Amino acid sequence: ISDVYAMGGTPLFALALVGNQDRELVEIAAILTPMLAEQAVIGDYATLEQLLNLHVRQRQTVVRIVWEGGAGQVLAAETKQVAALAPDWFVTLLGLAPESHRRPVELGGIRYGTLVIESTPVPAIDQLWQQFKNLLVVGLIMTLMIFVALYYLLRSSLQAVDRLAGAARRMHDGVHYQALPEQGAPELRSTIVAFNAMAGQLARTMGDLSASRQEASEQLHFSEALLEALPIPVYYMDRRGVYRGVGRAVEGVFKPARGCLTGRRGEQVFGADALFPYKHAQYD
Repeated sequence: ISDVYAMGGTPLFALALVGNQDRELVEIAAILTPMLAEQAVIGDYATLEQLLNLHVRQRQTVVRIVWEGGAGQVLAAETKQVAALAPDWFVTLLGLAPESHRRPVELGGIRYGTLVIESTPVPAIDQLWQQFKNLLVVGLIMTLMIFVALYYLLRSSLQAVDRLAGAARRMHDGVHYQALPEQGAPELRSTIVAFNAMAGQLARTMGDLSASRQEASEQLHFSEALLEALPIPVYYMDRRGVYRGVGRAVEGVFKPARGCLTGRRGEQVFGADALFPYKHAQYD
């Protein structure tokens, strides 16, 4: 806070305007005192008063100029003070107060009175208020631009996430090959790259599996055709003794139709005693 406020509660960014105002009062006094002294020497108080009015009207920050003569004469020129355009809270925040400057009116080492110049902080306050409003507008515009940029960034990211979810649903439905465009934030792009690699590998694996199934199906079809063509009784069974394939010639030997054998064990069809010689021959 000490970097923002100076002694007396005045913000540092307002002290520069106060310094300019003080320098302006000194310059006005340096210009005006010789002219006032010349008129005071000859006693031309009307011209002296005109000089006071002229400088009051020319300066926005000056609201009152007073010449106090050595003999008690007092001539003053002032303008109507205007209220600041800034709100009260802003005026209170700045803490700027009216300034005054006193300078002796001398000529040739002889003093002809005192010049008092009083200023108002209203122009400085209005200038700071206008700058504050401009900065506020710029800040609001920048904030809006940031929110718009974040909206489009999040929208782009969410669209990429939605594409990922859609690709995952299509893979679940059986479309295994998926290739998504690599868009979005760097982290999201890396995720999409990994997803594309996984989808490509899965598509290749499923392709190999489909080819293997096709090959196995062709081999099974060939085996079934061979069983049908052989004139001798041929069959094959699994490890549990269940008939899986039975040739046509088997019907002529075992009598039961092939449909009665397929998927069943020999004991279930012929009985354990009737099948013993065949089992013995098989295991031998």
